[in-house]
Amino acid sequence: MTGARMNEELAVHIAAFAAAIEDEVTAEKASERTHRHALVEGTLVSDTGDENFLYFFSTPYEVNLPEEAMIQLEVDGRVVQGTYVGGDRDLVSIASSEFLGAQVRAATMIATPWDLLLKLEDRLNGLVDEDDCGRALALLGSPAPGDSLPELNGAFVDNRWLDPSQRDALQKVAERDVSFIWGPPGTGKTRTVAYLVRELIECHKSVLLLAHSNAAVDVATLAVVNACRGTPYLSQGAMIRYGIITKRDLLVESDINPLNILARRNVDAERFVGLQSRRRDLLEHAKREELFDTAEFETVRGDMGKLRHRVDKELKKLVAETPVVATTLTKLALSDELMERSFDVVIIDEASMSLVPYDVLAASRAQGKIVFVGDFMQLPPIASGTTPAVREWLQRDIYQVRGITSAVRAGQDVPDMAMLRTQYRMHPSIRSAVSRLFYQGRLDDGERIVVRTSSIARLAPFEGQAMAAVDTSLMQTRCYREVKGYSRLNLVEAVTVMTIAAGMLSRYPDITIGVVTPYAVQARLLGTMARELALDRDRLTISTVHRYQGSEVDVVIFSLTDGEPQWSMSTLTRGNLEDWDVDPAPRLLNVALSRARGKFILVGDLDFVHDRGAQDSVLRHIVSIIEQEGAVRRVDPRALSDVREWLPNRVVDGQRIVVGERARH
Repeated sequence: MTGARMNEELAVHIAAFAAAIEDEVTAEKASERTHRHALVEGTLVSDTGDENFLYFFSTPYEVNLPEEAMIQLEVDGRVVQGTYVGGDRDLVSIASSEFLGAQVRAATMIATPWDLLLKLEDRLNGLVDEDDCGRALALLGSPAPGDSLPELNGAFVDNRWLDPSQRDALQKVAERDVSFIWGPPGTGKTRTVAYLVRELIECHKSVLLLAHSNAAVDVATLAVVNACRGTPYLSQGAMIRYGIITKRDLLVESDINPLNILARRNVDAERFVGLQSRRRDLLEHAKREELFDTAEFETVRGDMGKLRHRVDKELKKLVAETPVVATTLTKLALSDELMERSFDVVIIDEASMSLVPYDVLAASRAQGKIVFVGDFMQLPPIASGTTPAVREWLQRDIYQVRGITSAVRAGQDVPDMAMLRTQYRMHPSIRSAVSRLFYQGRLDDGERIVVRTSSIARLAPFEGQAMAAVDTSLMQTRCYREVKGYSRLNLVEAVTVMTIAAGMLSRYPDITIGVVTPYAVQARLLGTMARELALDRDRLTISTVHRYQGSEVDVVIFSLTDGEPQWSMSTLTRGNLEDWDVDPAPRLLNVALSRARGKFILVGDLDFVHDRGAQDSVLRHIVSIIEQEGAVRRVDPRALSDVREWLPNRVVDGQRIVVGERARH
């Protein structure tokens, strides 16, 4: 195909992407959701290695913004520029362009999330005029063999760190220039990616490693670091993590930090890093509320500013020359230095959550291979628009666009995809349910998984059961819905959930628990209760299912929330397996169930599920599996000592959960 013909065909797709992006921007601007977010209890975490200062803020609700979005912060009458780094539970992380103090009582974040989409549109339009658009058009075409890197063929046959299905998946990458690795929960897809990157480094190939979020990039980067331990590759400058690092374990890995690498080569960068270290010491004094030397801080900051332009110039050179660059998809769209170079291989991790236009932009940087790694049975991309264009290009993942998902469901062979089949996370009972419901019975258990997870299943409540349910039907719980919106709340169920969580945390000091719900309002209520109870937030995470992909804990407590007087299950919980590609419920429930290592406890009104849930709904199937193979305990409000038994006395009497009697004020 000639360059002109290729660009003409690509231009048709890009025009469709642009229409979808414009519709989404219109929907975002018209949304009733506020773009002003109240933040409280800000704490300085660190400086980010450049002119920014990283803060964690608490928020009364989950903030749904794309990472790398430019924001403004209003603090005590000041307006400063910043970047939204990410959110976790009831916390958000912000990179502020100015020092706001060690503690910030309150702030307002002003966001315009559509700016990133408009930048993406600009980048895509620029591809039409490029002579070479890498694998962008191949990504949108039919599957075809490709051997752009013949040295990869057979390279993983004897890799002792990978299991057979992981080795087969990387052989698929060797045979195809556009390939897909399907990695169900716990099957080691990030590890597989890491050893692929290590092999490419050994072959002296360039790699662009991408994901939709900073957290996902950090996880993948740390996996590569671990895979390369014992080799000289990273100390020789083979890889950098480009962007804001959020994972503490990665902050100490100086060999992948761009500024640290530059400091070994460049006098200006060395001085800049020294000033940065001094600034960090001053900030530590501020955090400890010691005397803060404002004059010295401003002097250090001014000296760093004088060096900034020269250091930035060297940083861009480093990004242009380093063989392996790990960053986010949004950073790719924002970065001239990345868009001006190409790579032998581009890898997108957590690919089910990335927008297809970003995938195409990433593929345009691939001169050899483009590899997608993810799970199309987990969470899809998120877009708020409702037009056909948005549904077609922003609410479907690349697996759906390529027809992979429909082929798998129909039992057809997919020549450019390989599946990882051995899981190393879940108790066999949980794996069995996940495999039957979502993966057509294809998942197997890894070695010693029974030994590692049975000790968790043996914990109370429901000793010896990996799957169980607490039925609140007799408690006459009430489910309330937002006046504007679809989110739901169930107070009595929330009390029941936190009773179980508090009891387990108190009785078992080494376990981790995830409280998960489909609804943001319920998650907010549960989070407030956890703070009031002063529960250990290092061992207890509370979140909507949307925030939980990529996580794993010992015990998952799933707060269903649905119940009377609502007339039916919501769109988040009522879907059938046959409708999984257009209905969010199957994917959400898969994520909730598969986060648990050793025990999954569903809390909800099971009578409501049976009466109002569709016969073939995924939720009905999960409840049926629990009833037949696990354990169900129906809580009788006339005998609330049932709940009391799950709590040590000091949790019931010494804190703010009162069971079986009215609280006296």
